[in-house]
Amino acid sequence: MSKRTINAAYNGNSKILGIWKTNHDGLALQIAQAAANELNGIWVRQGMIASNPRLSDLAKKEDSAKTSAQALPKLAGMRRQLQIESDKLNARAASLKAVTPYRDGDHSTVAIDLALAQHLQSMKPSQRAAALSQVGDLRLRDAILRLPSALTGVPVEKYAELERQALEQNHPKEAIEIEELRQALQDAAEVVGQAWIEASSGVELDERVKAAGDPATADALERNLTEESAERIHKRVSKEEEGEETEGVSDNEPR
Repeated sequence: MSKRTINAAYNGNSKILGIWKTNHDGLALQIAQAAANELNGIWVRQGMIASNPRLSDLAKKEDSAKTSAQALPKLAGMRRQLQIESDKLNARAASLKAVTPYRDGDHSTVAIDLALAQHLQSMKPSQRAAALSQVGDLRLRDAILRLPSALTGVPVEKYAELERQALEQNHPKEAIEIEELRQALQDAAEVVGQAWIEASSGVELDERVKAAGDPATADALERNLTEESAERIHKRVSKEEEGEETEGVSDNEPR
């Protein structure tokens, strides 16, 4: 599979916003391309401002930042749309049963699963890790997936790996499609995030948070913030939702 790049370009210069790692062409790709186009538009408008001889240097700087700030809500909307699609995909994946669930009255299967779980719990951590590294016993795998990890001692990461294996075996077509869609959404989120970083240059953090619209989107778009600033983002948006006045947030964080 040949990888493609999503670029934004202006005045002969090109900026790679992300790499498209899947052959999937759909809504995620459309959003990624829309983000690149939005950034192109920002750069064109900023170029017109910069070349306007009637504007002072200060006016050019202010107008350029205003142009960026006006476009940020569009990029934030794209990021929210990607999250909605991601939630839908997760719900779809969850609806596919990796293993056959318990049936009413099937006490023997429950008893066997619990016995297998007890056996795993009795192992030393190193023994359990070795046993889980090569789970060739499908019966053991199914037991692990039917029971909560607290009963088996299986780490959440390993549980997710076993679930993916079971889905690939029991629902091969759907599993491949879901994985491609998930990769496409991740690639699109990267493009939108890079477009946000480029577009928000010169815009105060307080304005960027307001443009994001909600804490989850702000967290997704405002990367590399310190823990203190991330907490201030949440407080600021929470106060806005409550209709309270908020203090400005300084823009001295690394981008």
